[in-house]
Amino acid sequence: MSLLPDAHAAPAPHPAPGVPQPRLQLTVAAATLDDVRLAVSAGADWVNFTQRSLSYDRRLREISPWMRECEQAIALARQSGRRIAIAFAARYGTPELPRVARAAVALADAGVDALIASDLGTLDLIRSELPRLALHVSPQASATNREAVCLYATEFGASRVAIPTSLPLERLRHLVASSPAELELFGHGSHGTMLEGQCALSSWITGASVGRDGACSPARMIHEHRTWRTVVSRLNGVLIDVRPLDANGRLTAACRGRFRVSRGTAYLFGTQRPENLMDILPTLASPRVIAFRVVPTPGEPGRQLALLRAWREAIDACLDEPARYAVLPEWRRAIAEDGDLLPCSASTTGHL
Repeated sequence: MSLLPDAHAAPAPHPAPGVPQPRLQLTVAAATLDDVRLAVSAGADWVNFTQRSLSYDRRLREISPWMRECEQAIALARQSGRRIAIAFAARYGTPELPRVARAAVALADAGVDALIASDLGTLDLIRSELPRLALHVSPQASATNREAVCLYATEFGASRVAIPTSLPLERLRHLVASSPAELELFGHGSHGTMLEGQCALSSWITGASVGRDGACSPARMIHEHRTWRTVVSRLNGVLIDVRPLDANGRLTAACRGRFRVSRGTAYLFGTQRPENLMDILPTLASPRVIAFRVVPTPGEPGRQLALLRAWREAIDACLDEPARYAVLPEWRRAIAEDGDLLPCSASTTGHL
């Protein structure tokens, strides 16, 4: 049963149908209109736009304030021949679904190319209301095997499924080779494990979660006390870290804190980067399209643009001559200069 009087037909995909898609694509996460402009200028194939009010305000009381920003983002992408997807990240309750349906239809009418969601009810709603609109599954759905990808593709008609960063490389290779749908892999910018936007550690300390509150470590719960020698960081009153005053600061999140290990302390989470997929692009053979998602960490626009262009050039080089592909030193510098990876993409930036 439809929640709306008339089913809306989605606009034709952009670019036009029949134009072959490259086997490897660049997807850039964007949280602001400036991020969209940056992604477009860097040559992204897809822009994943996360309008925070849409993603985390389950009430959706007023469509117009965030809709204007979404329309601008859609226009910026489509004018440059780029595809754009917009995320529904909140875990909506049954009374909220009619408003979600109206919001989804408004985005379809504005010309969005795809909608992103992870909640099963939201996915089912979008599919029933907008059967012709492309549907992408967020990494928060934690699809880590072929059966999960197949479920989203067959039951919900999802054309693309994002894979969490926590998947080991060998399992990732197996999934890429056998996937029944397009896959989106994290190329840069986030590293963490969670299920449906929930982090058990952060929820235990703060009672907050990404899917419900838009942050695993809300700013109102963070407190730092400086002495003449140290910086003491607490999250909701729980001691997270004590570091020298001249040491580089770390995010005040549960997974970035220090823990007692044997007779000492150590940073147990987020100390290792995930596999650098740029190094192994030619080996990720798949019958389907593979998109590499890049989440630029906060910083100077010039450095962010260098990071995105490095990925654009690497993907293009792999598509042109996979047998001669090699990571150039300037690409590696652009990645290294972008700083530490975030513990998880949605926890601080809202990117999905």
